[in-house]
Amino acid sequence: SKNFKSNWLYKLGQFSLFFYISFSIFYIFPSGNPQPADFVMMIGILAGLLSFFSQTKFKITPLAFLAVSFGIYAFFINMIHFAFLPDLFFAKSALYYIYNALMMLFVIWMFKTNPSKTWNLVYTAFIISFLIEFLIAYFIPNMRGIKVTGTFINPNQLAIWSLISCCILITLRMKTKLKIFDFIMLLGFGFFFTVALSKAGIICFILIIASLIFSESTTINMKYWMSFVLIVFGVFALNNLEYISNTFLSVDEIAKAFGEITSIGTQSDESLEGRHYTRIYNNPEYILLGAGEGGFERFEDSAKNLEMHSGLGTILFSYGIIGLCLFLAILFQVIKRSNWYIANLILVLMIFGLVHQNIRISHFWLFLGVAYGMRYVTERNPRSWSFTPQEHSQIPQTERQTP
Repeated sequence: SKNFKSNWLYKLGQFSLFFYISFSIFYIFPSGNPQPADFVMMIGILAGLLSFFSQTKFKITPLAFLAVSFGIYAFFINMIHFAFLPDLFFAKSALYYIYNALMMLFVIWMFKTNPSKTWNLVYTAFIISFLIEFLIAYFIPNMRGIKVTGTFINPNQLAIWSLISCCILITLRMKTKLKIFDFIMLLGFGFFFTVALSKAGIICFILIIASLIFSESTTINMKYWMSFVLIVFGVFALNNLEYISNTFLSVDEIAKAFGEITSIGTQSDESLEGRHYTRIYNNPEYILLGAGEGGFERFEDSAKNLEMHSGLGTILFSYGIIGLCLFLAILFQVIKRSNWYIANLILVLMIFGLVHQNIRISHFWLFLGVAYGMRYVTERNPRSWSFTPQEHSQIPQTERQTP
């Protein structure tokens, strides 16, 4: 009966994870609110918790301890501020990180329970979400000014989803190598950055593509070809710079994106004050414990009652040095247990997070769960992530289900 219950909970988790990845791209409710896919994900999280607490013996891993500690700490900091300043944004933020931490642990539980099936499920779901987003962004772009939003509410959300999805795709291929369709998807993500006119997104995407030469996801032959193409294109570009620029700029989307990149630093929202970094040194009393996420009217740089446009900046200012240390410790645990290249992907995401609020977004924590969960894919059989049912059945039940 225990095996039956375990299988039933895992199948429930399969449904939740597949649905979430496939359809979390649809933003139905206003930004900052749970979307339909989040409610389905909560079912999977509940299944993971039931599996965890139903075991006679279990242990708390360092990552699980840090993730739950960070979620609880963020909850209490926000609720303490909420008690003195009843802004509902505090209440929402109090729940965000608990939900995100549990989502990451749920994804890890899925990978540990059945590495091969979970890998296939995640990869297939990402193909579905990519195809849906591409069709909508190309044929029904849903414009916000001159920027495409796709299925999202604003173009920044499209850019953040695209960047994190790139990282997840490369992470999934750490041991199996990127295939032709994977490179097609990478080109598609590049298209999303271009039509969303995300300056930070385009720069970070270029960093990821360039670093693929050093990734285990890329075959030796592909690395040679990429290096060869970069060298030839570089030499050709130096001698034909005007011709190449005119050719590329004749494409409307590329011209718009180029215009956005060349305007870096000229717009008011790109300054330290525009991104609200100034509130960190203007309000040093919050540095240790944190100011929480909400009540932005407290700060003199927030006439429009806006949050800080920075992931890392928000962690430091809203949750203080204590919260930042807990968060960095989570990243260290993921990097420590993963392929070294994961550190590069996290670094790129942190660079992006210097100018965008990306850490609170659940997709980021999904990436951390996949990155950490991939260790179970490779540890079971270092030469191949693929398992037969017989091989999987030999894994002790208790070992497979401990988050």
